[in-house]
Amino acid sequence: KAQQLDEAGGGLLGRMVGALGIDVQVGVGTERIETAEAGVRVTLSDGQTVDAGVVVFAMGCMSESSESPVPGLSTQTVELTDAQILRVMQVANESEIAFGALGQSRATTASVRDFSVKMVTEHTVAREELGLLAVDQELRPADSELSSMLMAEAQHMMAEMDALEGTRFDLALMDVQLVLHARTAMLMDSLLLSQSRNEALRQTLTAQRKTVQGHLEEALPIQKALFDAPAP
Repeated sequence: KAQQLDEAGGGLLGRMVGALGIDVQVGVGTERIETAEAGVRVTLSDGQTVDAGVVVFAMGCMSESSESPVPGLSTQTVELTDAQILRVMQVANESEIAFGALGQSRATTASVRDFSVKMVTEHTVAREELGLLAVDQELRPADSELSSMLMAEAQHMMAEMDALEGTRFDLALMDVQLVLHARTAMLMDSLLLSQSRNEALRQTLTAQRKTVQGHLEEALPIQKALFDAPAP
């Protein structure tokens, strides 16, 4: 089952996310997600609406015995098998390889190109590690709603990049890199590591979690430098 943070942990996470330039809303739930002209419109439980190009991940936490206060939202706890966890991580690595390849071919900033090359190299290694693990442990990757959602979101973000060029493309690509890595880290910390039953899988996840953290820490200053640069 997914683990919830206590008040101190939640405050720390909020400050970390806020440092990335992301607005944090607490004490509200997701009422509705609708298609809008610019992408999607999210209606929160306090009546606020948030327009966005894409919803990266939407979920809620409540006690197992409570009824859902929002019609249509399931209170079922997300439960994944080892095979499904393996597939989630395959999708995460494949998405990073795809965006890395995109950056290699289209980025105009040297730091973004170098980072993209590294993403292709290191996430290819991670994908191959998972493939060898699957054979060794006789695990056949299995799709789930989560892996399907991650794949669809990555495809949507890839399509959004098509119309961008130059430094706008570079900044958007690094925004995507931060989103993808932060989402993978969050899923690993709150769901995948705690639910994995296979010891070899858990050890591989732990090692790849450290790699994801390193990529996040490397991506942030690149993104910040692009964001702070004067407009051309």
